[in-house]
Amino acid sequence: CTDDKLAHGILVLSDANAAFKLKEDPHRQQFLWIDDLDGNEMNTLLDKFDVLSTDAAASTELRRRLRDEVGANAQGLFKTAAKAKSAAAAAVKALPADATEAERVATASASQRRVFERFIDEKQRDAFDEVDNLLTRSKSKGDFRRLLLALLNNPSGVRQREVHFSATEANEEFKTKGFRAITYNSEVKLFQFYSKAHQYPAGLWFEREA
Repeated sequence: CTDDKLAHGILVLSDANAAFKLKEDPHRQQFLWIDDLDGNEMNTLLDKFDVLSTDAAASTELRRRLRDEVGANAQGLFKTAAKAKSAAAAAVKALPADATEAERVATASASQRRVFERFIDEKQRDAFDEVDNLLTRSKSKGDFRRLLLALLNNPSGVRQREVHFSATEANEEFKTKGFRAITYNSEVKLFQFYSKAHQYPAGLWFEREA
């Protein structure tokens, strides 16, 4: 967010929904939305850490799941890649001294995959809980239900007027941990899923209800 006349400054918000704490001042503010990494950027980061680079079929599938089922958030991906690399190094170090190179590569690869599999599972589990909280515990659960259904039909984003829902009506729940399944993209004025990880659980929630 930039303030052109007063401070000539740039505010880097720690969370997309932190924008709700800013007072609206459209004449002096301009929002810049920083999205997740795209597929090529995600692959470049993973390659730089040299993770998910062996056992082609399994690694390719995990990379696809990261991109499509969780989303390539740069911070989360960076931490997970570093954790996977450390786990692989520890697993290889624990092998017998006479382990073959093939055994070392296989052990490192399996260890890395376990780290990423846990990461994906945890993100999806947390996302389902956040969707469930919005639909069962939120003070505005009727509004959120309508909004989530609209987003499932149009995951790229939904405008306020299309669902008759004000972004500020439930801003505390947008910001509260455990409820952040939806965000509001201030740059393009669209409601969106908070992350790729929330889209699948939202569909699953309504399937189970039916």
